[in-house]
Amino acid sequence: GYVIPELDLGGGLGVRYKDAGPDDGNGIRKHLRNGAKRVAEACFRKGLPTPRLFFEPGRSIVASSAVTLYTVGTVKALPNGILIAAVDGGMSDNPRPALYGAEYEAVLARPSGGGELLSYRLVGKHCEEGDTLVRSACLPELSPGDVIGILVSGAYQYSMKSNYNHLPNPAVVHVAERQSFVVVERETLEDLVAKERPFSHPLGKAGPEAASGG
Repeated sequence: GYVIPELDLGGGLGVRYKDAGPDDGNGIRKHLRNGAKRVAEACFRKGLPTPRLFFEPGRSIVASSAVTLYTVGTVKALPNGILIAAVDGGMSDNPRPALYGAEYEAVLARPSGGGELLSYRLVGKHCEEGDTLVRSACLPELSPGDVIGILVSGAYQYSMKSNYNHLPNPAVVHVAERQSFVVVERETLEDLVAKERPFSHPLGKAGPEAASGG
């Protein structure tokens, strides 16, 4: 049979999206060592040479690199007592919670003063029932204009973004050594309509000639 010189064990190295503390990498290293050991033992039993192993770290190296910032637009209490905070984004820039129930942790991007923590449901601005970013976020009392950070949002929000409901996408800013750099410009309304063209046919024109542009 064919002796495999290389074996790609794929990705799947998960990250902790909630209660994420400092990660020393020991969990990932243990996972990689266990995978390599099992392959080597199986090859030894079969009398085969051990192939060169590859792993795809994927989200484990990029997820915690990003924080998504949202500005609170409105705050209200539902009749059942649930506190709702609507922000200026949602499922257009992060569809993961709506698609498969991804969970995130949220923080308030300002000193809180040590007040009581309340449970908020953070929702987007897309007028969709499933447009919920965080179902239960423990935060100080919120007011319109507050900025909220959604942690561990580097994988894979940006690649899954869209212009759902014709919303422009936010900017991407790189922060390093106390300096910030815009690496992706914020979309404007002009960007959204840049590919649209004026309708140039008489309104009364119909039939195959109009459909073909004749």
